[in-house]
Amino acid sequence: MKQENSFETIVFAEVGKNCQFGHNVHIDAENAKRARHTTKIGENCSFGDNTIVKDFVRIGNNVKIGKNVVINAFVTIGDNVLIEDGVKIYGSSLIGHNVTIKTKAKIFSAVKVFNGTKIGREASICEASVVMSNSIIPDGFYIDRAQYYPPRG
Repeated sequence: MKQENSFETIVFAEVGKNCQFGHNVHIDAENAKRARHTTKIGENCSFGDNTIVKDFVRIGNNVKIGKNVVINAFVTIGDNVLIEDGVKIYGSSLIGHNVTIKTKAKIFSAVKVFNGTKIGREASICEASVVMSNSIIPDGFYIDRAQYYPPRG
């Protein structure tokens, strides 16, 4: 499905029912000339203005993505996820079901965030880290490279 309007929203993805796209949203836009979709979006999802989703991304059902969000290639996002404004999710990361990611948080490459986790405002989770289910990451918290959270004893 490819949609374009005067606000330059470009959606080139397999899109489920009842999805909404803000102004200047680009979903897999760089690959719009390919014959097949590489990004899949579930049902009842919404995307805020100026959001960019790269190729080979999987987004589950009932996902709300705020404004000015960047989701890089090969990211998987589960169902019932809230991603607030200004969040950056780098490539090859996994976001589980029922996760909340607050404003301007950064999730670097190859991070795994398991179900039920809450990530605070401006928190950073560095490369190859693993955040266990139902964790609460405080605002501004920094998880160093290749760490488990909470730390394993």
